[in-house]
Amino acid sequence: RRAKLSTATALEHFIAWDRGQRLSFRVAAASLPLAKAMVEDMRLAPLPDGGTRLSYHVFYTPRLWLYLIHPLVRLFYSRIFSQSLQQLKQYILQKYA
Repeated sequence: RRAKLSTATALEHFIAWDRGQRLSFRVAAASLPLAKAMVEDMRLAPLPDGGTRLSYHVFYTPRLWLYLIHPLVRLFYSRIFSQSLQQLKQYILQKYA
């Protein structure tokens, strides 16, 4: 799929799709190519109180020229992924609360 983000566009290829349990994809191309390789893995697990735990992991290899500023890149990625998760939470609360 092609995902349009606030700062870039990415072409994502799904590598796992277990409905209600797991979603994983690799980024095949991006308009802001900060990483040589990137995979995102999301897993859902039921909680005793009836809620759901989302485990979200991002794995990437930064491009060689970014190693010097990698701490800034990590901060950039952290901010983007945190915002995405907050937006997902708001969407779920509005739709299902």
